[in-house]
Parts: sequence; C-alpha cells; structure tokens
Amino acid sequence: MEIIRFAIVGMGIRGQLFAQAIRQNPQARLVAISDINSRVLERTAQEFNVPGYAHWAELLEREKLDAACICTPDFAHREPAILAAQAGLHLFIEKPLAMTTEDCQAIRAAVKQAGVQATVALINRFNPYYLRAREAIEAGELGQILSVNFRANDTLWVATDMLSWSARSTPAWFLWPHGMDLANWLTKRKARLVYSTGVRQKLVQMGIDTYDMIHAIIKYEDGTDGVFESSWILPNTMPNLVYSHSEIIGSEGALFLDLHDQGIHKCTAKKIIYPSVISEVKVAGRLMGREFMFFDTFVDHLLRCVPPIVSLEEAEEVCRTIEAVHQSIETGQVVIL
Repeated sequence: MEIIRFAIVGMGIRGQLFAQAIRQNPQARLVAISDINSRVLERTAQEFNVPGYAHWAELLEREKLDAACICTPDFAHREPAILAAQAGLHLFIEKPLAMTTEDCQAIRAAVKQAGVQATVALINRFNPYYLRAREAIEAGELGQILSVNFRANDTLWVATDMLSWSARSTPAWFLWPHGMDLANWLTKRKARLVYSTGVRQKLVQMGIDTYDMIHAIIKYEDGTDGVFESSWILPNTMPNLVYSHSEIIGSEGALFLDLHDQGIHKCTAKKIIYPSVISEVKVAGRLMGREFMFFDTFVDHLLRCVPPIVSLEEAEEVCRTIEAVHQSIETGQVVIL
C-alpha cells in the first residue's frame, strides 16, 4: 500500500489536529514537525513520536517527504509553502491561503512551477449542513439566488487567549474565509464590489490592536447581494465558542442554517454548553468530522491523481475579497474587484 509521507510546520491547535488526521489515516505517515516555539516543539515531537526541527528549511533538507501541512499563523504561510513546493512537496494549507493577494499569487506560482498539488482547508465544504444547502440550490428549490448572508462571531477568549497573534489578524481574516468560500461555492459566483465598516474599541482598550467586529456588503457579478458579519468579542459565557448563522434567500425559497446550535444542549451545574457534532467526534476510536474528512479526501486524491476539492484559485478569490474588505474600511470607499 502506498504511503504519503507528511511533515507539518506550525504545531499550534491546527497543526496538532492535522497531526492526528495523519496518524489515523492508513495511507499517510507523519515523518517530522517544525515549530519556532521550543516548548511546543519538544512537547508535540514527543507526543507524535517524530523528529522536531526549529527551522523548516532544515527539516525539508534532511527528511524524505511527499507532502507538507502548512499550519503556521495566517500571516506566515508564504515562505514555508513556497519552500515546500520548491522541494517538490504537495501542499495542504490551513485557511486562509494567505493574508494578501500578493502572497497568494506567489504561492500559486511556486506550486505551478513545481507541478505539485495544493489545497486549502476550507472545511465547510464537508459540513453536512452546507452540503444539504448545495443540494437544494442545485435542484432549483430556491429559484434564483438573490442574497447570501453569513454571520460568524467568536467569544472574546479566541482573541485574548486562544491566539497569541490576534493583533496581526482581524475577525474577518479569522472567520470569513469559510463564509466567503461558501458563498462562492454555493452560488458559483464571484464578488465584484465591496463596502465595509469596522469597530475598534474593546480589544484596543485591552492592548490588542485589532478590530472588534467587521460588517460588509458584497455585490456579486450577477447582482446578487451578500451580507457578512464577524466579531470576536462575544461574552465568554456563551454556550458555544462560535455563533454562526447563515441565510440563503432565493426567488422561490430560503434556507436558514444555525450552526451555533447543532441540536445538543448540555446543561450542568456550572453552565449550558452546545457541543459541536460536526468536528472532532470520536467513533470507534477514530476522530471524525469536517477536518478529518477533508484531509482524508486530499490524501485519496493525491493517490489517485485527482485534483483537490478546493483549488488555489478558489482560495485566492476568497483572500482577494477579504483584502478588499479591509481596503474599504481603511478608505471608507466602495472597492471594485
């Protein structure tokens, strides 16, 4: 049986999650990891029983590999992705592809020149809620799509504790890659006009120089409207880490998806919790969910020489739109893509 040899750069939350995905896939093997944080590197190298490297370039030079997972912070994808592509490795990149169109294009150029496969983990394409939505849209049940609305808000803990680099991001960069990709994927349309506003108050007062929340109105190429909301200052007492709601409105019907409430309410003496049933659920000792299905499909497609589910062109389109969102906030003007 053919085995794909992987390395991971960036052993934070997502790096560790995809290390688990590699470990439980019978046709993948984790060969080595890299992280600039020595304590994280030592702990995770021991946990996954692989060599750990402080420098990604050294890992690529010393280890025999077929593929790489790029799980560095969002702003730091370009260099490790390009180095891995130049080493002839297939790329599995955590979302977003990058935080500038220039970086996206540089990664794409390196991938094309190397002739390798690459994808971005826009995992909601494996979310059963949105798969049902796509079925309804493609069956014509909603008629002509007129509006897509996505709301994704995190608790304050994400910006203050979960991410050490939230000041170098925004709630739009952190939360909207999924929503923007879903809007494009579900409607098969591209954004052409963006107008956005943002609020910077609470987090700035806490010493974290970034936006509390961002709102955007997007006009798509066929005249469809999109309305997007993101924040990461919800109270930490919320029953779930993320509050997510989507509406897709058509000429003949509508879809409403409340993903913050997935049908389970766990009530204890301390608090009410809404556990997720679409991520990291263990079945017969094996972790299941969007991330693991996406990764397993990537491995399967590599072995069968099938293009990945998400192309770099699609991922770059998402980044270009979010970049335009921030340009609109800074200028106070409508941005035409």
